[in-house]
Amino acid sequence: MKWFNTICNAIGDGFIDIGREVDYHKPAIFVGLGVIGMGLTIVSAVKRSRKLDDILDESENRKYNIETIDSYIEQYGRENTADVYAAEYGEDKRKLVMTFDKKHELLNDKITVAVDTVKLFAPTGALFAVSSLSILYGYKVLSGRFAGAVAAFNGVSEAFRAYRERVQKEQGNSWDTYYMTGQNKPVPEVEITDEEFLEPKPGDLVEGEMDEDRLIEADELVNCMPESGLPNQYCFYFGPNSPLWTGNPAIDMLTLRGRQSIFTDRLIAKGAVVLNEVLDHLELGITPGGAVTGWIKGNGDNKVDFGLDKIEMDPSRTIWCKDDKAVYILEFNVDGVIYDKLNRVK
Repeated sequence: MKWFNTICNAIGDGFIDIGREVDYHKPAIFVGLGVIGMGLTIVSAVKRSRKLDDILDESENRKYNIETIDSYIEQYGRENTADVYAAEYGEDKRKLVMTFDKKHELLNDKITVAVDTVKLFAPTGALFAVSSLSILYGYKVLSGRFAGAVAAFNGVSEAFRAYRERVQKEQGNSWDTYYMTGQNKPVPEVEITDEEFLEPKPGDLVEGEMDEDRLIEADELVNCMPESGLPNQYCFYFGPNSPLWTGNPAIDMLTLRGRQSIFTDRLIAKGAVVLNEVLDHLELGITPGGAVTGWIKGNGDNKVDFGLDKIEMDPSRTIWCKDDKAVYILEFNVDGVIYDKLNRVK
């Protein structure tokens, strides 16, 4: 019976997977059913409106009969009219004429038309109500999921803010910037108190000597990328911190515009681009914020912009280093937090 248990388990797992998929797509399912129901409602209303003409025709016939009886009663009297109707249509009509009341009969006609109309369009109205509830329920489910995602993100943001405050308080703003962006690691200050550390060691520079490579590296990494020079959290240095950087303004600008075009094409093709994809491609180092922010097609400029036009218009976004090498301050035009919208991207 082992094979039987295996089949039962496989069927059970299949139903579980189907249930998960249905639950995941519940908003789309209910909204879709509601839209289909609305379409069927319109078709049903059109078809049933044709039958409404029959109800109105019957009402007109009843009104004609009422007016005819009323006119006969006025001309020949109630008893004579009753005799005529009894002789022509049967004794049942005698009672009808004898108890005839024009106002009462017209009221009964209106009531009959109203009841028949309600019966005619009741299924259409029920279908419309069910379709509306289906759309509203799908919207409610989607709103609940969005509210949960926002609440979770707010909790993470608050925890991250508290963490940054502790880092700033205990280690300073420079270390906080380094932990957030992964760039410009501060050099700890070492206080030398023992004179034996002042003695030159093998490989150390002595007075009168100069290590050009070390001077250039220090100049580029420290002077060219100051810790406090970034306008906001979406700004990053493109300089010695990236292997793609050459220091040649023409080459680097050409490189950046090419990468910018690549990611704009990717946004149009895929529907979404996460900021960390761009940072990793430029080898600038990914960040926690870059994992949840980025671009969504149809939600903004529909293009990935590194801020290269700002660099050309604003000289402060270009930092000139030794040997006329240029470091750029990139500013990405992200659409904001997109991680909660990625499941809607097709």
